Amino acid sequence: MKKFILATLIVCLSTTTLLAAQEAKQDKTQKWLDNMAYNFGRGVVNCLTCWSEVPRNLIYENVRNPFFGSITGASDGAFLCAARAFGGATDIMSFGLTGPGIYGESFPEYVWQSKWIADDALVLQEINKNTNKDAEVKDTAEETVESK
Repeated sequence: MKKFILATLIVCLSTTTLLAAQEAKQDKTQKWLDNMAYNFGRGVVNCLTCWSEVPRNLIYENVRNPFFGSITGASDGAFLCAARAFGGATDIMSFGLTGPGIYGESFPEYVWQSKWIADDALVLQEINKNTNKDAEVKDTAEETVESK
């Protein structure tokens, strides 16, 4: 009787393990195919929208530094346009087998995921300084009125 229970237990465990492995393999295959389609679509989109890197960088650099922004924005935009077109063409030619490729945190997968306005912009810093000064003047004026 003990041998029968042990044999049944082994058969049940091996069956569930095999079924789980087969399901994981199917999920992995489906995920891989979905990833290929995603990468191929990303390549098509990047080839079609690579030109928008130039105006994006012009805006970004002009906000960041109004004096030299047009020069650096145009050169950065041209370089990133070529990089995005190359990445898109690679995705298309390899039928989506590239994986993450050249994309990462500093170079997002799509142009609309990139920053369009700089956080460290000189213009924004000047606006924040003026806003802080206005707030201080207003607080001082309110304190003066309240003390009278």
